[in-house]
Amino acid sequence: MKKFRKRLLEMKEGFLDAKFEKARDSFIFANIVFISIVAMAITYASMIFIVFNLKYISYIIATITLLAFFFFQLHPKAFMKVMPFSARILLNVFGRYGRVVTKEDWKNIKKYCPMLYKKVWKKDSLGHCYFYSWAIALYLKNAEIMYCSIDTKDGATGHAVIVKNNCVYDTNRRQHYDLEEYKELFGVNIYKLFSEKEYREEKFFDNIREGFVNWCAENNVYCDPQ
Repeated sequence: MKKFRKRLLEMKEGFLDAKFEKARDSFIFANIVFISIVAMAITYASMIFIVFNLKYISYIIATITLLAFFFFQLHPKAFMKVMPFSARILLNVFGRYGRVVTKEDWKNIKKYCPMLYKKVWKKDSLGHCYFYSWAIALYLKNAEIMYCSIDTKDGATGHAVIVKNNCVYDTNRRQHYDLEEYKELFGVNIYKLFSEKEYREEKFFDNIREGFVNWCAENNVYCDPQ
């Protein structure tokens, strides 16, 4: 339990930049908490029947809830059936924060460029990784933009992500990853990392476009640098 609690606290500093094993611990703990909260809520809600002198109904609901609680906690298949719901809650609460784009960074983006914030969290940024990686990076300190290729079901395709503190933020997936884990998960082939000084240049996209397009052609990578 101490291990799970530690992971839950660490999520505030960057949940998805952890290795898979640690992230899995957090999901398991979140599932335990989610099932417990639902069971407690139903139990307390059932007490309303006592007010109407229907204690037996309250006792029946409480008993069924208790049995269901142990069933979903102890039965592996039932436990995993609940996991998608608790995982979604966990991701919505903590998933956007990490060691690349922190909670404070998102506050600044929301304050100074609300349109960018809305575009990313309404998924309007999907498929426009080059622009949105650059736009978000402008609000970060000491970050880099990594141009690379990733493996997809249709073959290798050009991609751009933000890198900082040995972690990656992918605007398409809106998630943080450990850098080495990200490279392994998506078969990353790196073209170049661009420093803050480089991507803040006035004609950044014009300066790098030709070199990246040529690299993609040489490596049989689909490229659409908007």
